[in-house]
Amino acid sequence: MSRLSRAVVTAGAALALVVGVCAAGVVLSVSPAAASSYASTIAAGYNHTCLIRSGKAYCWGDNSYGELGNYSSVSSDVPAAVYTGGALSGVTLTAITAGYDYTCALSSAGAVYCWGYNNYGQLGNNSNMNSSVPVAVSASGALSGVSVTQISAGYGTACAVGGGAAYCWGNGGNGELGTSPQTYQSTVPVAVSTAGVLSGVSVTQIVAGPISACAIGGGNAYCWGYNGYGQLGNNTTTQSTVPVAVTTSGTPMSGQTLTGITGGTNFMCALSGAGAAYCWGGGAVGQLGNGANSESNVPVAVSTAGVLSGVTLTQL
Repeated sequence: MSRLSRAVVTAGAALALVVGVCAAGVVLSVSPAAASSYASTIAAGYNHTCLIRSGKAYCWGDNSYGELGNYSSVSSDVPAAVYTGGALSGVTLTAITAGYDYTCALSSAGAVYCWGYNNYGQLGNNSNMNSSVPVAVSASGALSGVSVTQISAGYGTACAVGGGAAYCWGNGGNGELGTSPQTYQSTVPVAVSTAGVLSGVSVTQIVAGPISACAIGGGNAYCWGYNGYGQLGNNTTTQSTVPVAVTTSGTPMSGQTLTGITGGTNFMCALSGAGAAYCWGGGAVGQLGNGANSESNVPVAVSTAGVLSGVTLTQL
């Protein structure tokens, strides 16, 4: 298994464990120094996990690149408080996302902060230097005047949504920054192209996968980047540096209004307003959930014949 594959498998396993614990009603154990209220958001990355409590961030796990954000490179098997001096001084955090050895968080003011590994510029602060403390993502260019509402951290690419538009930064070697002409790397946010299928579409949610990205707008899904396994969902395996519409005609997702999207290693999944799940892309180990072990370059329905029979899904 490649390092990239291990990254997403590890993240998925960690997140499944955390969600299972929370669903069972068990409070996640944190140090006494942590805030007293329950976590509002939680995210699992390659080898670390983070949460937001009372406007502050806490992370645990591997810290080789400063992804715990606590001004050190010492790993921790219990939650450590992310440094609140410097860029985060006086900032209230509302959401967090953990990527491949780095982390990003969103503030109540709509600003983005990142920390950890920065080889592709995924911290978005106009540099390639790692940081063990949060730094502000540049808001002087594409994000100037934009209040960000949602963020997602992938392998070497981070993305955000604000004002109905999508923005990405970091690695773009496979087209995952969504620009035309292709931007191979950017240390500051760039706007995802709206010249094609996203023209006039108000984007509401985004997910940065390992080497591709997808967004939801107007109840439909759009993807861009690497497509070797059909993870763009447009009935091809051709890479695209700009967004393409995920195919719905002739698929179980036809007529559905999508409300959420997520991604893993070479596959994507979406949630409909009716509470059903659909996936596309690589499926060699059953990750599409449709009872098969093969890839699909168009959406397939996650099976509801077993444990999901009669269940309305609310989060994916």
